[in-house]
Amino acid sequence: MFGWLKRVFRKKSQVEVCSVEMQKDSVSHATSVSPGNEETSASASESLIEYLRLKSKKTRIKEEKFNLNNVLNDLSGSLSRDFMDSGVELIFDIDNQVSRHMVGDSLQLGKMLGSLTRSLIAKDASAQIEIKISQDILSESSQMLLISILDQSVYLTKEELNAFSVPYYDDTSGKYIRLEFYVTKEIVALMGGVLDVKSTPKEGTSIRLNVPFRKDENENLRRYRLPSKEMVGKKVFLVDSNYSSAIAIKKMLSYFRYEVDILSAEYFREKKVNLSSYDIAIFDETLLTPHVLSYLKNLKQRSDLKIVLLSSIFSSEDSDRYGALDIVDAMADKPFSQERIFEMILDLDRVAQRDKQRAEEKDLPQRQVSAANMPKVHRSLFEDRADMNPERFSVFSGNRILVVDDNQINQKILLHVLGKSGMTIDTANDGKEAVAMVSQSPQPYDLVLMDINMPVMDGYKATAILREKHSHNNLPIVALTTLILESEIEKMFTRGVNGYLSKPLEVGRLYAALEFFLEKNRNTATRMQTVVIPRREYEGLDTEKGIRYTGGNAVLYTEILREFVAAYGQSAQLMRSLVDQRDYMQMRVLCADMRNLTQAIGAYGMYGVADEIYKLLLYNDTQKVPQHIESYRRAFEKLNQAIAGYIEEGAL
Repeated sequence: MFGWLKRVFRKKSQVEVCSVEMQKDSVSHATSVSPGNEETSASASESLIEYLRLKSKKTRIKEEKFNLNNVLNDLSGSLSRDFMDSGVELIFDIDNQVSRHMVGDSLQLGKMLGSLTRSLIAKDASAQIEIKISQDILSESSQMLLISILDQSVYLTKEELNAFSVPYYDDTSGKYIRLEFYVTKEIVALMGGVLDVKSTPKEGTSIRLNVPFRKDENENLRRYRLPSKEMVGKKVFLVDSNYSSAIAIKKMLSYFRYEVDILSAEYFREKKVNLSSYDIAIFDETLLTPHVLSYLKNLKQRSDLKIVLLSSIFSSEDSDRYGALDIVDAMADKPFSQERIFEMILDLDRVAQRDKQRAEEKDLPQRQVSAANMPKVHRSLFEDRADMNPERFSVFSGNRILVVDDNQINQKILLHVLGKSGMTIDTANDGKEAVAMVSQSPQPYDLVLMDINMPVMDGYKATAILREKHSHNNLPIVALTTLILESEIEKMFTRGVNGYLSKPLEVGRLYAALEFFLEKNRNTATRMQTVVIPRREYEGLDTEKGIRYTGGNAVLYTEILREFVAAYGQSAQLMRSLVDQRDYMQMRVLCADMRNLTQAIGAYGMYGVADEIYKLLLYNDTQKVPQHIESYRRAFEKLNQAIAGYIEEGAL
C-alpha cells in the first residue's frame, strides 16, 4: 500500500498560474511521530475518513487474495519509520500452520494491526511488543486468524480500559484521541470478528483480535518449499539480545526442520563457545566484539559456517561493527516473518553455491531477462530535490504513467501532485489489473509506479510477469515500498524493477525518479507570467485549520469534507425528527459527534450551535432544545455551501 506523501502540497494562500518566473510553492511536511505520539497526522486523517464512512454505512469489506507476509512487512516498515531509534522491540511469533495466502481485506487488516500496535507503543516508546499469530480452522473454506498483541510493560487501569474506545477531540493538541481504536473496533465487527483488551499489573496489556478469513483454494500445505533436500535440517546456533525474539525465530526455523540451539547474550559474553559443529550462526550485531570476530574469521577459514548478523528495523546505526561485514554472509533485520526466514535460507544457499563456483563464475545471475533489453537501473534511493511544486512536473508533459495501488485515497494524492503536469495518469488497483492494462494498452506506458503490498497480485509478482513478456522489458518500473531493508531491495531488483521509492513518498524524490526515467518536454515553458488570485474565504469554515489537522495535506482535507457531507448531510432533518420523538439520548450522541468533527474540519460556525445544544442536553435543560433546531439547520446549510465552494475551487 502506498502510504502517505511525506511532503504534500498545502493549498496555496494564493492560487498561482505561473509565467515569467517559477514561483516557489510551500511544501508541507506531514507531522512526524516521535515516541509517545498516538498517531501520525496522515493516519489520523485516514481514521477520520473511515469513521465518516462508517457513519454513512459506506464501508465495505473486500474479499481478495493476499499474502499475510506482505501485510506484516508493511506494518514493520510503517512502525520503524514512526518510531526509529525509540528502543521498541517488535517480535512476530507466527505459528507454522498459519496460511501464507488467504482471502479477505488485507488493507483493513494492516490498518488494524498498525492502529492497535501504535496504541501500545504510545504508552511506552521503549516497549517490547509481541504479535502472536495462529489460526483456527472453521470449515473447509474458512479459518479464524487469531492475533494477540502483547506488551508486558503497559498497564491500563479499569477506567482507562473503559475509555479506550471512546474517541474525543482534544483542543490542546488539535487531535482526535482514540479515534483509530474506535474505527478498528467497528471494522472488526463488520468483518464478523472479535476485539478484546485486557490489562493487569503483573502481565501488562493484551489486545486479542480474532478475524475470520476465507482459505485460498490454491494454498499448498507445504507453504514454503525449499528447492533441495540439502537445504533442510541444518544445525543453527542462535544468540540474540532478546530471548523472546530468539524463541520466535527458532519456532519459524523449525518449520524447515532446523535444529536450533539458543544461548543467552549474557552467557555468550562470559563463556567461550565452540561453533565448529554448526552450519549457521546467527548473532545479534552487538555481540560481535573484536575477540568474537577474530574467532569467527579463523573458524570460517577451515569450515563452511555461514554467519547471519541480526539488527533491528528500529535501529539507524551502521551495522558494520568492527568490520564484521567481511565475514557476514547475510544481514537480517528483526522482526521476522515466515517468508523472510524462508528467503534468508535461500540467500544463504546462494552464498554457498557462489563460494563453490567462485573460481569459474564471479557471481550467479539474478535475473533471466537480458540486461541488454532492460532500461537503465537506479539501485540507490533517489535524491530528494528541494522546492518542488506541481508546476515543476509539467516538464514531463506528454508522458504516460500507470499508478498501481489498492488504496484509492493514495491514488488521489498522486493525482493531485501529477494531475496538472500534462502527463496521462492511469490507475490500477492491484498487480493483476496492472499487468492487463500494460499488456492491452494501445499506447505504451512510459513508467509504472508499482506498489509492493497489494491484494490479488502483489508488486513482486506483477513485475516478474511483465518482465517475462519480452515486449515490456524496456518499461521502467519503480517500486513503492514501506519496508526499506537490504534484503527487500534486492528482492525487488531480482524481480526486475528499475528503481524504488520509500513510503511515505517524498515529492522531491518522486521528481528525481521521473527525471531519471522519463524524457522531458522541451516545449514546456520554464518561464510563465504569474497571475495572483486571492484565496476565497468561506463563512463558517476555517480551511487553514482543517488542512493543519491533516498535516498540511489539502487532498486529505477535501476527502474528509466529502465524507462529512455524505455522513451528516441529513443531520438537520435527523435533529428535527429526534426532537419530535423526544429522543434526547440520540440527540446528545449526534451533537457530541458534531462537536468533535466540526473542530477537526475547522467548521467553527456549526461547532458553536452543536456545542450549545449539547450543553443543554448535558444538563437536562431539554425544554430549550426545540428553539435551537432552526439555528442548527441554518448553520449546517451555510457549512454545506462553504464546503461545496471549497471543493469546487480545488477542482478548478
